[in-house]
Amino acid sequence: MELLRDRKFFNKKEIDFDSVVNILLCSDKNVIRGLGTTVVSILENISMPCVIHVAFNGDLPKHEEIRFLELANKYKTSIIFYWIDDKDIKNLHSNSYITTTAYYRLLMPYVLQDFHIDRCLYLDTDVICVNDFSDWYTQDFSPYIAFVTKDATATPNLREEKTCKEIGMKGIDYFNSGIMLIDISRYVSDNIGYKAMSLCSKNDYSAMDQDVLNIVLEGNVLFDKTYTYNCAMSVRNDEVPNNIVFVHFTGGKKPWRLCVSELGEKTASLGDIKSWRYKYYEEWRTYAAISPWAEVPFTLPNNYTEWRYYSTVCFKNGQYLKAIKLYFKYLSEKYKS
Repeated sequence: MELLRDRKFFNKKEIDFDSVVNILLCSDKNVIRGLGTTVVSILENISMPCVIHVAFNGDLPKHEEIRFLELANKYKTSIIFYWIDDKDIKNLHSNSYITTTAYYRLLMPYVLQDFHIDRCLYLDTDVICVNDFSDWYTQDFSPYIAFVTKDATATPNLREEKTCKEIGMKGIDYFNSGIMLIDISRYVSDNIGYKAMSLCSKNDYSAMDQDVLNIVLEGNVLFDKTYTYNCAMSVRNDEVPNNIVFVHFTGGKKPWRLCVSELGEKTASLGDIKSWRYKYYEEWRTYAAISPWAEVPFTLPNNYTEWRYYSTVCFKNGQYLKAIKLYFKYLSEKYKS
């Protein structure tokens, strides 16, 4: 099947894909600022040459093309956008968290293999890189198809005691699919993507694409429990590794939202078991500030709860007048609802 409809290069040049780090991301226009910040954080930290591959859903606006060209030229790297035939996935289960774009990761390894790419690192667009990962990327993890990390959840042992049984897994090693180091040749030869899509079309899983990847890849992943390469927001202070490489802003409080735009280390409450994460909101803003998206405003709250949270964060920062104004905004929005 011909999956690729079109692709566009920013800073096109001859590329030996075997000698570079291939990063895969999937995006649409709604998360471009997150995508750009993720890419900047990678290029600021990695010591090897890198190529960025983006599977994009929809039209890429001209002003965004200019930004990606600026980014590619600044870091002297190639950024390649792909538009794939999504007729086999556009009717799969979707909601506000799982969109058609989320399923692109299932098909993109087939596209990349056509360009003789044997390995890629898939990242969600709510991730930042905070340390070099070149040695990890080039490691030999055969005979496994992917290197993955245990899924951190707000409820301890939720995956082991509930999810794995509910979705029919044999074991309890449930991973987070937002960061995956993938052996493309093995992935394609085992037809992982189409097996996953088949499951998605027959069942309505709560975590859909992540659940099905756990099912079809069970027994074929190198499973890491340390969170070094996928430190998500539900990781507790006593679980945080000494050297974090990727921070994953899971959950609803995405770093590009206005309600967390003042979030930082000093907003952590006494006894907060996840206080480690707050400094990384500041770090996300640092990478965003040196990106071509520096002037893009934060996304406004979409409900009164987020206005209240924004007020609470400002109060903890000592911004009392602002906190009071935001609290009245919260009351107004709550009354309207």
